[in-house]
Amino acid sequence: MAGTERDGHLWRLTCGVSLGVVLAVSGGVDVSAGEWTIQPSPSVEEEFTDNVNGTTSNNDIDSDFITTATAGLGVHGRGGRTNLSFNYNLSQETHRNDDELDGFRHDLLTIGDAEIWEEYVFVDARASISQEILSSSGTVTADGDRNQGTNQTQVANYSGSVTFRHGNDGWADSIATYRLSETRFLQTDAGATGATPAPSRTHEIISTLESGRRFSVLSWSGTATTSFQYNDGQFQSRTDTLSGSAEYTATRWLSLLASAGRDDIKDKNIEDDDNVSGIFWQAGARLQPGPRTQLRLEYGQRFDDQNCDADFSYEFSPLTRMSASYSVDIQTQQEALNNSLNNLIIDPDTGEITDPLGNPVDPNAQAADVIDDTFKTESFALSLNGNRGRNTFSVSAAFTRREVGAADGEEGFDKTTTLSGSFSRQLRPNASLSLSGSAQVSSPSTQSEDETTLNARATFNYNFANDLAGSLNYAYLRRFGRTGNGVTENSVAVRLSKTF
Repeated sequence: MAGTERDGHLWRLTCGVSLGVVLAVSGGVDVSAGEWTIQPSPSVEEEFTDNVNGTTSNNDIDSDFITTATAGLGVHGRGGRTNLSFNYNLSQETHRNDDELDGFRHDLLTIGDAEIWEEYVFVDARASISQEILSSSGTVTADGDRNQGTNQTQVANYSGSVTFRHGNDGWADSIATYRLSETRFLQTDAGATGATPAPSRTHEIISTLESGRRFSVLSWSGTATTSFQYNDGQFQSRTDTLSGSAEYTATRWLSLLASAGRDDIKDKNIEDDDNVSGIFWQAGARLQPGPRTQLRLEYGQRFDDQNCDADFSYEFSPLTRMSASYSVDIQTQQEALNNSLNNLIIDPDTGEITDPLGNPVDPNAQAADVIDDTFKTESFALSLNGNRGRNTFSVSAAFTRREVGAADGEEGFDKTTTLSGSFSRQLRPNASLSLSGSAQVSSPSTQSEDETTLNARATFNYNFANDLAGSLNYAYLRRFGRTGNGVTENSVAVRLSKTF
């Protein structure tokens, strides 16, 4: 009964968020002039695993057969002044032996935007609901996508904004945005969730004045941002930031960058707000020595420490690209999730939801453990993606270091390093093979030893017809590094899906 009540609550939340996105996009806007597709996609999967509970090698290990039935719906389209990408799946898992893991799982990712008043008023609504793990040291599965007895939460992450713009005769563009973001950590339909961060609601007011079309060599902007965060209905933090920036195009390949401003941060999790508040500055350059190379490098002072911000990209060919980035920020877990969601875009060519670099992404997935705290995050990412004829490949490396525990005066650090790669080949017009693997080393602040998790996957896809596809998948998991916490799992799954 409890599971039914939880699922009913999440079902109402999913429907409410989805309807809100659709209404925000379509309300008052004529979408009939665009191209729209509505695509239902049911599927069924049968999986065998030799370690259904993620049990350590020192205990009894149970195998099981799992049947997953999924009903999916995709809505994609672009109207005269409207964009929408909506993807939703409802899955029901049935275990032959461990029926306590039976339950529903919701997966939603949608973005919609609309121009309500031409050139003046815009709205944007987006949402993501998915089942995520809480801790890298807790129970995990080889396929990474099924119910577990513990260490999972259903993350509901959504936001809506309205933006007003004014051109000022081409001299300067005035932009004012109000955004409401909310994050909830709900109990799953199977098993116990455990401790999760508090539900959060954030209000943001962003006012910007930036150079208009009359400026070419020199571009500039000034921004004032105020955000309020409330956790479980109680005040958590307020951040006021006033900043100005300028970019001067010195030559065809060199631009000079400069920015300065002030942060005023009041956060219940930070013992001494003055340590992270104050004046900041940054200076650097943007280099574009050729049409295929871009480099931005900035150095300065922020959050009472030296600060570096950089990104790099190089196109070996139109189909092969390397990119890298480095950044430092202070945020809560809820803000990190909101930022991941709000940075997504709708790819103008495919209509799919991607990150700004064009990579598909789960905005609710976090590299490190999910914690209810404010932390300073240092992030580095490097990736290489390409196509060669019938082959597609990707290699990436990521490093995240978080400073946590500032509220009680006992600072700690957690670190996560991930290496991953994938390769796929189109064997025939209706058949393909893909291989992927990853190695993650995590160092939570609560543990004295590092932990390594290895994942590998091989998938064979076959299209029986244009609207009927099947796949055979093998997944492997190996985790080691802490005494008594070694886990190994193998799983094999057969899937059949239909589109209409």
